[in-house]
Amino acid sequence: DPSLYTYVYDMNGREASDTAPLAALFTPSRSELKSFIYMSSAGVYKKSSEMPHMEHDAVDPKSRHKGKLETEAYLRSLGGNFNWCSIRPTYICGPQNYNVVEQYFLERADAKRGFIVPGHGEHLTGFGHVKDLAVAMANVIGREKKTNGQVYNIQNTNAITFDGACRVAAEVVGTNPDDVEIVHYNPKEFKFPEGKKAFPMRPQHFFTNVDKARRDLEWEPMFNSCREIFQDSYTNDFLLKKAAGKLDNDFTCDEIVFSQRKPVTI
Repeated sequence: DPSLYTYVYDMNGREASDTAPLAALFTPSRSELKSFIYMSSAGVYKKSSEMPHMEHDAVDPKSRHKGKLETEAYLRSLGGNFNWCSIRPTYICGPQNYNVVEQYFLERADAKRGFIVPGHGEHLTGFGHVKDLAVAMANVIGREKKTNGQVYNIQNTNAITFDGACRVAAEVVGTNPDDVEIVHYNPKEFKFPEGKKAFPMRPQHFFTNVDKARRDLEWEPMFNSCREIFQDSYTNDFLLKKAAGKLDNDFTCDEIVFSQRKPVTI
């Protein structure tokens, strides 16, 4: 019964066709919906030489997240009587993460292995903790007059380089970050096995400004550094997986790069 719901969270829609049937249930004539909150992605932004990404920045209609972008456009097309907003997170981390992000770094640091990093290692990226994402989404409640029709970036307030993330992982597992071996490689010069991902993040600057969310949602990240995010995942997820023998420990791509290492040219 749509009349029973005042806030709806769409966490699963990847295409407009996924979201449209749900949104159609909550037309003003059928419900008292105050806000429809959509989980989008910061991956919709067009690659830029000026960072961080802001909510008004150009978007890429050909990105792998184009379905998210088309969904935002669909929600916008429903008109002013349909209240909605969209959340655009970067790389979200935290215990039980289905996406191998922080685990990639922690596994290699824990195994006392070196890291392979695409490019020069100085690309800046933004991490966010799932708890901070959840709080930001919950804070839409009661603030829909501000959030209606808006999009919000979510991550912590900092960015870290790829090499920096490797060293943070080493620090979290208790090894000396200065002793970490990092091998930079050009992805175009390697052919990895089908289905294998050599590195969990795009080799470019990818981080956002979150001032709009801090202001409109009255929100502040609790996990405001890569160190805090990785530590929480290590303590509350990684060590449990390790004890249960559930780590991937798949270093196939690493070995390919290590066996052919040479100075990187980007």
